[in-house]
Amino acid sequence: MLVDTGWPGFNGRDADRIVAVAHAAGLKKIDYVLITHYHRDHVGGATQLADRIAIGKFLDHGPNQEDSDAAREEFVAYEKLLGRRNTRS
Repeated sequence: MLVDTGWPGFNGRDADRIVAVAHAAGLKKIDYVLITHYHRDHVGGATQLADRIAIGKFLDHGPNQEDSDAAREEFVAYEKLLGRRNTRS
């Protein structure tokens, strides 16, 4: 299980770091990714991560309750990823 996915951008820096550690541990898939909340530094790297390694299920608390433009933007990107994958629990 991975908790949060780090920042978006930076040429996939956080996603690459997570994948490197997963591969070093002998993993080819992350069974669960828990998204604690929709701030950019917690969910922003979800799309980049999903492009780099198989993910079984995303776990989260449901609809966005944050009242900021950044959190709304990240939630929209996350929802698109879930729609593409149909992997929310």
